[in-house]
Amino acid sequence: MQVEDGTHIAENITSIAELKQKHSRVTLLTSLWLHGNWIERITDMNDFLYLVELDLSSNRIQKIEGLGMLSNLSCLNLASNKVHYLTNLTTRLK
Repeated sequence: MQVEDGTHIAENITSIAELKQKHSRVTLLTSLWLHGNWIERITDMNDFLYLVELDLSSNRIQKIEGLGMLSNLSCLNLASNKVHYLTNLTTRLK
């Protein structure tokens, strides 16, 4: 795991809740790279108010909920997942 210039790279996590438990300041980041973990569902993101870039590629994600509260999010990478369900996704994404 590395934290550099507002960016967090996490390894071997299965959920956002697990990441928040391990790192209390993770919600202050502007970029969060979670490529290649074992995340299956995206929830519990409402307090990532500063997040601009979110990389969730190469996980096991099937369901994404609650990203609508991320008003600063402009880049979302979901490549190499099996997303079947999206709710509350904003249209500001690039």
